[in-house]
Amino acid sequence: MKLIQPLIWIALALATAACSPNDPTALVASAKEYIAKREFNAAVIQFKNALQKEPENAEARYLLGLTSLESGDLVSAEIELNKAIELGSKSDDAQVALARTLLAKGDTAGVVSKFDGVTLSSPKQQAELLGLVGTAELARNRRAEGERALREALALDPTNASANLGMARLAAANRDLEGALAKVDAALAASPARSEALALKAELLAAQGHNEAATKAYRAAVEASPGQAVFRVSL
Repeated sequence: MKLIQPLIWIALALATAACSPNDPTALVASAKEYIAKREFNAAVIQFKNALQKEPENAEARYLLGLTSLESGDLVSAEIELNKAIELGSKSDDAQVALARTLLAKGDTAGVVSKFDGVTLSSPKQQAELLGLVGTAELARNRRAEGERALREALALDPTNASANLGMARLAAANRDLEGALAKVDAALAASPARSEALALKAELLAAQGHNEAATKAYRAAVEASPGQAVFRVSL
């Protein structure tokens, strides 16, 4: 009995340490719960606390970068995603998140130079990456290259939001506003809370004089991405 009791106390102590709010694993788990509730600021704090204890935690770096992207802190997002990749995070998700960040920053040349020709293991993520590259090419006034990448993306995944948004922009440039709206709705069917799609829908509706519907779409964009001031200005 004398031997068993100390072993029990040691086991309890180890279990308590594993569940400690200062344990990096527990902190990351807590941050994920905040992300699920879209409480991004709280999630960022928890990820940073975890990284103070484990600076080379690639998963925490990636998730902090992704959370920063969702909250509109693009500078931090790029830094953390690059660190995650440097630490060995070769996941498709990390690559796509970095491409999204660069595109959101307006670094279209960076998107093309880093990701044009990159092959990912997941067809869906490959479609997303092609959609982002195509969008970047359109922004650089390279329409043929952009449309080719977008069509390749849709061939892999017809529901891909980025590719459908890119095709919507092409349709709008050709003054096919109804066709553009159809593509935006296809993007929103796959990603209902995508603020970029909601904002583009609002622009297209406003261009057709549907101001009440446009206002509703802008409000949804603001709700989806509270950190994006441009949506508030547009509203």
